[in-house]
Amino acid sequence: MNGRYNMKNKSILGLIAVFVISAVLIAGCGEKAAETDTTQTGSEYTEAETETEPGDEPEDEPEQEPADETVAEETVEEDTSDTENAFADFTVYDLSQNETTLDTLISGNKVTMLNFWGTFCGPCIREMPDLADIERQYKDKGFEIVGVTIDAVDFDSGKIMPEIVDDAKAIMKDTNVEYPVVLASPELIMSTEIEAVPTTFFVDKNGELLTEPFVGSRDRAEWESIISDLLE
Repeated sequence: MNGRYNMKNKSILGLIAVFVISAVLIAGCGEKAAETDTTQTGSEYTEAETETEPGDEPEDEPEQEPADETVAEETVEEDTSDTENAFADFTVYDLSQNETTLDTLISGNKVTMLNFWGTFCGPCIREMPDLADIERQYKDKGFEIVGVTIDAVDFDSGKIMPEIVDDAKAIMKDTNVEYPVVLASPELIMSTEIEAVPTTFFVDKNGELLTEPFVGSRDRAEWESIISDLLE
């Protein structure tokens, strides 16, 4: 009986061992399966997070066109028009009513004083004796005065008025003026924009302005100081 009992016990133990080993193996496979599923789920989540939706695609930045070099290279052309040569080509008339230009009266001088005056103007006439003396004093130094009468030519018609010319001649005689006196054309008066007389301009031999215009009369000492400076 003991022998049968021992064999029976061995059989039972063997079956138990088989069950235990099987259970261990099954449990291990289950854990591996679970680990595999977890890994796959994590990968899919990561891909889902990193995928870009069609509407979320970043817009391409617009390409910047190269700067227009021609703009930077533009240069301002210098105005070469002779704006200062305001007097040389203007028409005037001598006291014999012959047409001429100011250029014929100023081109031979270093400095020319253009004294615009009117036969109706008291201050103009009062300073003329001093101007006559100054002209004689500085003439040999390249200086000349040209008197420009503004009221002897009708502004609308452009016709010379003989009675005004006679007045100008009489004034020149009374003031001892020997420098040339001419009659201004309307175009010359408009160009100089003279608003009062006397108005005096100083120009060089090309008719270019040497100073700003002087409006009003001056005494002899003032004119001499200005002229001496210009002749240096």
